Amino acid sequence: MNIYERIKEACKKQNITISFLESQTGISNGSISKWKVQIPKSDNLYSVSQYLNRTIEYFLTGEENPSVAGKRLAQDEEQILAYYNELCEEDKIIIKTKMIKFLREQRKMDAETSGEAMMHD
Repeated sequence: MNIYERIKEACKKQNITISFLESQTGISNGSISKWKVQIPKSDNLYSVSQYLNRTIEYFLTGEENPSVAGKRLAQDEEQILAYYNELCEEDKIIIKTKMIKFLREQRKMDAETSGEAMMHD
């Protein structure tokens, strides 16, 4: 089953048409049918996932992520995930490396700050 078929199935369950979904999400008429053979833009897939109350991962893979199943991601988290999924593997490695470095620096600064606070108490 591809992205288009999953969206069509989700629309059927909600008793709406693809055309109606497009109009409600600001996607141009006929665009979703192109997703039978094309990967949609992340912002369009995000809009569809929000409207149909499904995760982007579901439409891409047919499966919900077990770590987030039952827990809805915040809107900004889903958008970040959508952008991340558009990256090539090399860019994903760069992003992960930068994120790890950033978090380590933040933890170090937090530890230093809490140590200074303890000295002043």
